[in-house]
This record gives sequence, C-alpha cells and structure tokens, in this order.
Amino acid sequence: MVMKKLLLFLLLAFSSLSTYGQDDWLDDISINFRKWNSLLTFNKNFGLNFPGWGLTHYGYINGEESDWIVPWLLSLENYQLISESSEASYFKKKGVFNLGIGLGALKKLNEKSYLNFTFLIPIEGRSSPELGRKKDFEDYLVGLYMTQGIFFVPDSDFGITFGVGIFERLLRSDHYRNDVGFKIEIGIKFL
Repeated sequence: MVMKKLLLFLLLAFSSLSTYGQDDWLDDISINFRKWNSLLTFNKNFGLNFPGWGLTHYGYINGEESDWIVPWLLSLENYQLISESSEASYFKKKGVFNLGIGLGALKKLNEKSYLNFTFLIPIEGRSSPELGRKKDFEDYLVGLYMTQGIFFVPDSDFGITFGVGIFERLLRSDHYRNDVGFKIEIGIKFL
C-alpha cells in the first residue's frame, strides 16, 4: 500500500515537471540550492536536573526579503542524570542519548545577530533491567525542548556561529524530570 502511494506521488511529480520547461526547473533548483544554508553547532547545556551536550543541524533557505528565518532542526543530545534514585542508576552510568527533530525561528536584529527560538521533540526509547527482577522495563522519552536566546550568524557563506540562551525541557517519562537551564552553542555555517 505504501509503495503504491509512493509510486503515485512520483508519477504525479514527474508529470507536473514535464509541463514545466526543462531549463526553468533546473534554474529554480540551482537558485534555491544557492540560497540553502546549513549550521552545524555543538552545544553545552547546564540544566538543573541533567546537564549535557549536543550536536544540532539547522537547515534553511535564506530569504533576503524577510527578517525571519525558519530552519529545520535535527539534533543528537546526551544527558547525565543527577538523580540519586536507584531506578535511575542504570541510566546514570552511561548517560542518555536521544534524537530530536523540530523547527526554529530566527528574528533578525541586525546583519549578524538574531533572536533564536527553537522547538524540538526529543525521542528516545530505552530498555533496562528492572531492579530486583529479571524482567525488563521500557521507558520512552517523549517531550518538548524549547530554547530562547541570541544567535550570531555571519553574512558570508562560511563562518563561525555562536549562541547563548535558556532552555526548558518538558518530558513524559518515568525516570526523567522536567528541566530548565542555560545553553551555550558554537558552530560553523556552510552551504
């Protein structure tokens, strides 16, 4: 069923391209590719309940006519649990990795600085041995991770980026608590 839907979509997409001039759609792809920007950043989080670090990719098309940039975000995060509870001891030893996907909003303040708002959905499923039993339990980490701050992005195609901000983490989990903290981010801008 999924394969049929995919084939139908591709057929419709290619049939619409056939009505569009060949040179025109190649030019549009070339123009949009030149406007595409990527930021790859490393961040350090200082949370009250679990500090950590992460890697985030921001991908967006740069529109010169707008003061807003709306990037797609993909994030890989690692956190250490501070909790001393015996239930969390398994997770505390190795830390917790999760993948996050989301959107951001960058409001231009001047040529190089932006107000930064990001919204990520962290997703992670983990199994571990339940204490005192041979049975495993699963804990799915799903929630909302929000950041507000200031981000410095160079005008050039390549350059160093820097950001600072505060974050809130709201989680649905048996072992993790909600968190707030301070975040520092540094990275590189490239095409």
